[in-house]
Amino acid sequence: MPPSTPKYNELMWPTLKAIKALGGSATNREIADRVIEVEGFSEDLQSIMHKDGPHTEIEYRLMWSRTYLKGVGAINNSQRGVWTITDKGRDLTTEQVAAIPAQYKKLLHERRKGKSTEVPGNGVDTSEVDADVDWKDGLLKAVTGMSPSGFEHLAERLLREAGFIQMRVTGQSGDGGIDGVGVYRLSSPLAA
Repeated sequence: MPPSTPKYNELMWPTLKAIKALGGSATNREIADRVIEVEGFSEDLQSIMHKDGPHTEIEYRLMWSRTYLKGVGAINNSQRGVWTITDKGRDLTTEQVAAIPAQYKKLLHERRKGKSTEVPGNGVDTSEVDADVDWKDGLLKAVTGMSPSGFEHLAERLLREAGFIQMRVTGQSGDGGIDGVGVYRLSSPLAA
């Protein structure tokens, strides 16, 4: 009998835990690798392809998990495929995560009916920004006010956003610097 792949809704909680464990941000591959490791998925289960590929069934269902989590504002992503957990996502319980599919479907239904102007997953604060605020000073104040571990996680996220993969902070707060490991893929000069 072939192994049974967990449904997307069963992968939402492991997805949130994976992003938390990876410092609050992670790439698609990092999330998949962490979920597979923590959930102990067998090689047989990992080898099941979704239709004709290129993704495995686990990767495909993790995509849907991220879609639903983003839809209710638990996570956000950049155009580079880096996912970050929001304050809302950080505070969710397993029971609240189990209710997400119904909440997301309701938001989509209301949006289609024109009852809601909220865009699921947008999560962007559109309040007006004071144009006179010097953003450089604000940024410097925010960065210098961070805890050492917070700064390390910010550096980790910035490197992910720049295209590094398999990022891992290896240092600890109070170590006097940022210690981490990551892989950066260079495009092949022959690929042009």
